[in-house]
Amino acid sequence: GEDAKGFKPTRIHTIKNINQANSTIALKEYQQEPSKAEDLAKIPLLRKSDIPKSLKKPSFIKWNVDSDTAYWNKLFSGGIVYTNILFDLSGLSDRHLQYIPLLSAVFEEVGLPGMPYYEVASRMDILAGIWFMTTFHSTTEDAKTIKRFMVCFASLEDKTRCAAEFFSKILKEGLVGDIERLKTIITSFRNDFKEMVLDYGNKLARTSAASGFTEGGRLDALWNGLPQLMFIQSIDVNDKKQMRQVADELLALQNYILGQTKIIDVIADSKWNAKSYVDYIETLFPKASKKISSHRDSFVEGLSAECFSTAAMVNYNSLVFKVPDSKTDMVAESALANILSTGYLWEKVRMEGGAYGAGASVMVPEKLFSFTSYRDPSVERTYQTYKKALEEIAENGISEDVLEKTVITMAGESIKPLSPGHLG
Repeated sequence: GEDAKGFKPTRIHTIKNINQANSTIALKEYQQEPSKAEDLAKIPLLRKSDIPKSLKKPSFIKWNVDSDTAYWNKLFSGGIVYTNILFDLSGLSDRHLQYIPLLSAVFEEVGLPGMPYYEVASRMDILAGIWFMTTFHSTTEDAKTIKRFMVCFASLEDKTRCAAEFFSKILKEGLVGDIERLKTIITSFRNDFKEMVLDYGNKLARTSAASGFTEGGRLDALWNGLPQLMFIQSIDVNDKKQMRQVADELLALQNYILGQTKIIDVIADSKWNAKSYVDYIETLFPKASKKISSHRDSFVEGLSAECFSTAAMVNYNSLVFKVPDSKTDMVAESALANILSTGYLWEKVRMEGGAYGAGASVMVPEKLFSFTSYRDPSVERTYQTYKKALEEIAENGISEDVLEKTVITMAGESIKPLSPGHLG
């Protein structure tokens, strides 16, 4: 109406901003207000008495086949056989190891003589419901680092031998040196890895932070962290000379890997003849004295504070440090990580700090404790919160009620149902 003719639009914006400010203040006050004890008491809870006292472990047998090791996990698998073949990479230097993730990606999309890559993929989908190639590493209790190239597939019992034979054909005859095909795979692999920075930036940050403590941590970064991204970005697919060098490296690794010792892991029903199947796999991968002029890199601990810039408007923060070298302490550290993740960090970093996620975790083999935040608008404030979280626990301790809930949560993770493939 006429009364509104002289009303300035800027006043509307001013009123809106005041309302927003009041809402923000009210939200922060609500977030900082502790929940009432009577409200918390209404939530139904399990007790430690409800937790099973022991875990049923799957039975398996182990035997040696020449210099290889075989495992047969006897599980009801509904007529499906899960096969994992792990080739040893312990003789390779870091320079060669950095190519293994790319080689894994190439094997998954490679062609064969007389058979283009899409026909290879279609054939594998017919023979196996699940199949992939990947890297595998772990740290043993005596601090040795295991490095493997891993082939995994699951197939029906009557197709298992055919699947194993076709997989061996891919590994032995796959055209990993096809430069035109290699260009497409490298470009796709690079783009997928770049997307990981935004989708899994907290994991990349933790990997980088942990890489200076152990050889296993360094290898994890080399394969799954920012060093791998930098390596794959350094390859110019339009540089013919560089692409020839990459193809030659992959061909050399293809020949080298197949000649190394293996671990063969089979998950199948106890009535199925796994030993005969393992013997058949051995005939598909005869050992040969393939060598690469290489040397093992010795690990030297190097700790530092690092910052990597991205195109994101948010941050991924991680802080990693050593914990006492004791199995009992590792259990306690795992409980502490759970308590901090569901309590202090959730409230201070996520709810008050505005991050999409925050948590603590324990890297058990490496004996490391980590803090991470996900899509976090803050940097310095978050690192201060990590420190304050530990100070809060050190000063006030942990109540019996909170500890009991934590034990129940951790036990639930251990007893949740798993598929035969994961359980084996």
